[in-house]
Amino acid sequence: MVIFRDYTDVTMSAVGVIGTVTLLSICTYALKLPEVWAYFISLIFFLTMFLFALRMSYESNSNCIFAIFSALIKIVAVCGYILVMLFLVFWISPQKEGEPGPDFEMRRKREARERNIMMAAATAFFIWLIHSTTKYRGWTPVSYYFALSRCN
Repeated sequence: MVIFRDYTDVTMSAVGVIGTVTLLSICTYALKLPEVWAYFISLIFFLTMFLFALRMSYESNSNCIFAIFSALIKIVAVCGYILVMLFLVFWISPQKEGEPGPDFEMRRKREARERNIMMAAATAFFIWLIHSTTKYRGWTPVSYYFALSRCN
């Protein structure tokens, strides 16, 4: 089973997830749309990107079951990486009761270094995962990815 066809497929899978969250934020906070419309617009964007990912999965696997699993694994892998990175970026331990200020600052700096190392390790693992599950190690034009019909 092929998870990612090429690096364009990886990028568009990530854009599908990140773009959905970004679009939801823009619709909710910047445009002040009603919550129902913001969710509806974001859902339409996500489903559109998911259908393109599903089509690329089908072209790579030529099997409906493998294509569905592949498309779901794409989304789960990207979401998992994003959630791990968000957790590592925004997690800050509070000052313990009775802990002196200088000790807290030293612990905070040590934990920041540890978080940076964990972020680098998570990124290296994600890159290795993408590299090992990609069929063609290269880029294809985005127009090929979004083409609705293919002429051979």
